Amino acid sequence: MMHRNSGPQVVVITGASAGVGRATARAFARHGAARGLLARGVDGLEGTRREAEDAGARALAIPTDVADAAAVEAAAARIERELGPIDVWVNNAMVSVLQVTMVQLPALNTPQFDWSRTRMPGNARPVPPIYQPEVAADAIVWAAAQPRRQVLVGWPTVTALVGNTVAPRLIDRYLARNGYESQQTDGPTPPNRPDNLFTPVSGDHGPQGRFDAQARRVSPQLWASRHRAPLLAAVAVGAICAGALAMRADRTQPS
Repeated sequence: MMHRNSGPQVVVITGASAGVGRATARAFARHGAARGLLARGVDGLEGTRREAEDAGARALAIPTDVADAAAVEAAAARIERELGPIDVWVNNAMVSVLQVTMVQLPALNTPQFDWSRTRMPGNARPVPPIYQPEVAADAIVWAAAQPRRQVLVGWPTVTALVGNTVAPRLIDRYLARNGYESQQTDGPTPPNRPDNLFTPVSGDHGPQGRFDAQARRVSPQLWASRHRAPLLAAVAVGAICAGALAMRADRTQPS
């Protein structure tokens, strides 16, 4: 993405036809960004492009046959030619800005559970608690302009990462005992269900899957992460005030 002061944002979104990629394209469109959209599903890709243009943002839809580094590199070169250079001007000098931010996501209500290849007897599902893909998209848009190396979304993500650092064997045992069943619904996998392992599933599938009734639309943890500076300042002020009151109480007590 381009520097915030250098003009319109230029964003390349892979997997833009559905799921988190589709939700992210919509989120950047609301901010007026010019986007390059990459995906294997042509129907969904064109749907995303129309949504972007309806929101007043420029979009270049590029269907890709192979999801590898060479295809992404070629698509990025085309985007740069048609949407403008990615380098930015800072103090009358052109500077190439590169910052990598990892956005760690929880289980999301996306269409992938209806087209990913599975051999499980039960129909595939995300492991609860489930969040809507728009929660992830908002986090990605926000993280794109922040100097953070990592952004965590949802308390399950925080718990998993911390637990894997503090007690990895305990986490492994828990997943071995519960992970398989928690990825399946009570109903069976539909027979002859199409999958996108070798070819994209036709149709425009949108960002959300079939778990709307269970999916959360907000993440209090993400809100706290985005506002951690004022929250930490408030905690510090509260601690100072509590300490001052405690000292005053000690002084007023009779000896």
